[in-house]
Amino acid sequence: MRSWSAALAAVWFACGALADEPNHAVVTADMVVARDGATVETVHSETRTGNDAGALIASRQNIPFNAQMQQLEIVEAHTLKKDGTTVPVDLTSVYEQLSRDGGQFATFADLRTKVILFPQFAAGDTAVFTVR
Repeated sequence: MRSWSAALAAVWFACGALADEPNHAVVTADMVVARDGATVETVHSETRTGNDAGALIASRQNIPFNAQMQQLEIVEAHTLKKDGTTVPVDLTSVYEQLSRDGGQFATFADLRTKVILFPQFAAGDTAVFTVR
């Protein structure tokens, strides 16, 4: 197996909607590729908010995936308060829904989104999660 690590600059899934808000995101990814071509990618995201509008957006993270071809596991998620305390996300409250993009077309009906709702989230807090 080969392991590839890459620091991604505020893209992939968490940051596209946040570009207009004064939020700061760091996303890192680690991909392991097996000899048969199967891959396991672990992505870690931290999005710090700068104001109430940004907090409203960042308190709900949508993670798209293809249910036919991928499995998505939320490894951990929590709110990091500006005072340094953490408030864990109850992983049983994470839910899956049809992706907004895929629901209109039968060809893309296997596009899904896992939704993480971060508790007690306010301006200055950080939404932290890891998915595999």
